[in-house]
Amino acid sequence: MEKLLTKYLGRNCLLYEEIESTQILAKSLAKQKVPNGTLIIADSQTKGKGTRGRTWHTGEKGKNLACTFILYPNCRVIKLETLTKDIAICICNAIWNLYKVSLEIKEPNDLVINRKKSRRNFNRGKCIRRAGL
Repeated sequence: MEKLLTKYLGRNCLLYEEIESTQILAKSLAKQKVPNGTLIIADSQTKGKGTRGRTWHTGEKGKNLACTFILYPNCRVIKLETLTKDIAICICNAIWNLYKVSLEIKEPNDLVINRKKSRRNFNRGKCIRRAGL
């Protein structure tokens, strides 16, 4: 990860072939205060969480990725309202710039290629409020 141009996003990256859920692990690691921007990536989730309490399956290994960033925002929570969509737009732009592949955003947080859900977007996180925020 030494070639990353980010200040902290993805600098600490944890990779798993199979995991219960990137979100479950992220909640546990956040309590341990792992570095801001820690990225958890899994080829397969056994208990992934979708929208409205539904289960989210990553499907066959090697076909999808489940990803979660751990962030400790230094702002009021209300300022993060559009974060999910902003991240999706950035991913779409990056994939286009690097590979000339066009992705669509399927609300609330899926990226789609050729009208098929291609992967889960990063942000489904819970926000833990700290005093003064």
